[in-house]
Amino acid sequence: MKFPVENRKDWESIKARLDPSTPGRYPKNWDKLVKALKNRDYPLCITYGGFWWTPRDLMGTPNLCKALYVNPELVLDINDHWCYFVTEVTRKALEDIDYDWACIYEDMAYKGHAMMSPAQFRKFMLPFYKKLTKFLREHGVDVVIVDSDGYM
Repeated sequence: MKFPVENRKDWESIKARLDPSTPGRYPKNWDKLVKALKNRDYPLCITYGGFWWTPRDLMGTPNLCKALYVNPELVLDINDHWCYFVTEVTRKALEDIDYDWACIYEDMAYKGHAMMSPAQFRKFMLPFYKKLTKFLREHGVDVVIVDSDGYM
C-alpha cells in the first residue's frame, strides 16, 4: 500500500491544503448549529487526530517508525503544522460553543509495547500536546483524554 507522504515534496503538497482559513471549513448553517448546541442537555466533546495518528495516516506505521530516525525534521514539521492547523480550524468552534471535554486519538501502541520510546514521545509529541492542551484550557476545556489502543 502506498501512503500520500513518502518524502518532503509529498508533505509540502499535502501541507498546502491544510490551510485553516480555507473557505467552507464550517457549514453554512453554523449559526443554527451553535444555537442548538448552546441549549443542549448532554456533554459535548471535540475530537482531534493526534501527533502519532496524523503522521501515521499520512506515512503508514512502518514509514513513520523509520522516519523518527532517518527524517525526524519531517515528522516534527508534520506535527508542528498539524498542531497549528487543528488549533486554528477549531478556534471558532471553541469560541462559539462550550465543550465539556476533548479527545485526542493516537493508537500508538500494540499489545506488547508503544511504537516509540519515551524520549521519542518527548521529542515528537509532547511539545504539540502542550500547545494543544494549553489552547483547549484557554477555551474552557479542562478535561482532555488521549485514546490509544495497546499497551502504553
